[in-house]
Amino acid sequence: MVFNEIQQWLEGHINIWQFFGYLNLLFSTGFLLFMGYKRGWDRTNWTLLVTSFVFGTGLGTMLLPSIMGALLGGILVFLLVKQLLQIPPPTSDLFAIYMIIFIGIGRLGCLFSGCCFGTATNLPWGISYGLGNLSHWLHFHTGQINDINGPGLLIHPVQLYESLFLLLGTLPVALQAMRRKIDGRIILSGFISSYFVFRFGIEFIRDMSNVWWSEIYVGPVSLFQIFLLGISGLSLLYAIRLSISPSPEILPSRRLNLFPKNIASPLLFVMLTGTILLSNHFQRIQIILLLVLLTGSIYLRVSTHLASQPHLGLRFSPQAIGAVGLLLLVSTNTFLAPPDLEEVPLVSKSKWLYGINEHNQKLVRIGNQNLSFTNYVRVKNVLRKQDGIFSEDSTLHMQAMEDLKNPRLSYSLGGSFTRFEYERVSCGGESVTETVTSSSLLATMDHEFAITKRMSSYLNGRLEYSTGSFRAGEDSSRSYSYVLGVLNAGLEREVIGVGSGLGIAYAPGLDGEHSPIIPSFYLRLGPREFHLEAGMNDRYYVQPGFLNMHLSLGHKPTRGQGYQVGIGNRGPLFLRTLGPYATVTNLKLGNLPKLDFTFQLVGESYGISTTMAFKFPRH
Repeated sequence: MVFNEIQQWLEGHINIWQFFGYLNLLFSTGFLLFMGYKRGWDRTNWTLLVTSFVFGTGLGTMLLPSIMGALLGGILVFLLVKQLLQIPPPTSDLFAIYMIIFIGIGRLGCLFSGCCFGTATNLPWGISYGLGNLSHWLHFHTGQINDINGPGLLIHPVQLYESLFLLLGTLPVALQAMRRKIDGRIILSGFISSYFVFRFGIEFIRDMSNVWWSEIYVGPVSLFQIFLLGISGLSLLYAIRLSISPSPEILPSRRLNLFPKNIASPLLFVMLTGTILLSNHFQRIQIILLLVLLTGSIYLRVSTHLASQPHLGLRFSPQAIGAVGLLLLVSTNTFLAPPDLEEVPLVSKSKWLYGINEHNQKLVRIGNQNLSFTNYVRVKNVLRKQDGIFSEDSTLHMQAMEDLKNPRLSYSLGGSFTRFEYERVSCGGESVTETVTSSSLLATMDHEFAITKRMSSYLNGRLEYSTGSFRAGEDSSRSYSYVLGVLNAGLEREVIGVGSGLGIAYAPGLDGEHSPIIPSFYLRLGPREFHLEAGMNDRYYVQPGFLNMHLSLGHKPTRGQGYQVGIGNRGPLFLRTLGPYATVTNLKLGNLPKLDFTFQLVGESYGISTTMAFKFPRH
């Protein structure tokens, strides 16, 4: 009972999981970076390699929402980027130590926050959770306890078992192997093999499954346990092979010729864009860690470039990166949490959808709140074919379905900045470089409501004011400004969406066009969750400027963040401003309003355009 009192006190004063997450961020990642710097490795490439590992953990979590998925995803992306960057020193040993520390500390966060809990036990070290935690919710719902205000059953502290195995067992062995100069890949493979075997055993005394297909059984073991044994066996075989016939960790001859020599900057851009677009699918701590590491990578690359250009006389201080990193941490506003006076069950506050396997009375995580209704039903049907009846009590998905039945009205305010160059041939045959700079203010209204379960309609209006300047060659700049208003209306079904509208632009000074009429239309093929879309001045492509067209792939969840990637233009100079872009919608940063953010590379010279708009929903 002492643990229960400590846990309730902590839960009432701090966000426990975030506390251990930040502890991990500061300690384990700082240790990894410091060790690389201490060994004298190139700071820019080493920081980028660490960033790629963290980015891989996010990708792995998307495919396998477990620490196992994060571990495998991080390792695979780390190995790929290491080959692309051609980093010659052995680095696998440091990543093995990093993962041991990161998971070991992180599991302490799971222990105190109450997730990933174990089965009931009568052992003297059993722990219990009170009202508001997942295990208590499971025990009460399955009839194992009758008093909703009392503590839950005593359960195995499996999270503590895991931390002890990693920090007091695996870590000393790995450190001793490093001192004996054992190949880092053998250390990494040995850690994966031993850890996955340990997790195989722990699954027998866990009452919460983070992966829904862990409730599909083949005899006494689940598919997830078979997966764990398979990865463990492959890792062990790889370690044995390396010990019998050692080989260098980097094989330059195997590098693919498809990639340019300077691959670092494109990798940095891919990870920055991917972090923004996939932020709804990453864990919060992964997003924070990635933003800090990406900021550091950008800082190191910019400062290195400026140092190689002494004639510029520019330099960023190290305090700049610290200030930006601190700003990112503070903006999340999740470290300190007020006491939960209403003691709302954790299952009602979580973004995850849960169900209960009544055959073995286990809590099962089905997916997050953006899981499509079709996939939600599919998972339930698969699980119901197992022994016993699968019942779900998580109400988040039903709340999302109710949202579609009610009219949704939102406003957004934002701005944009664009700068690009292009070559134009003058009447005399001379090539002239024209530079365009533009700033815009945006205001949008969007009203959507359901007609039937599979059809909704919308009315959308957009108003923007833009001002900027042209400059041709060495001539003086010529300023311009315009006002644009567009009204869109459309219908959306589950697999198709269409819309059209009209707008007008008051644009004095732009090639003599004072008030051109602007058409608006769009066509979407595929469900909202993943689709192909084309349009012109429609509500989903909010880059400022008239005659804007785009072709894209996108994801529009019922609630939560969405994304869109494609190719589009910026204003009337269609071909000269055509370029790839990426958009994330409903991005949440702390207590700020939800943000729509677009980044685009404009034209052949790759100018930039950034657009952001904050949303203010009205129900």
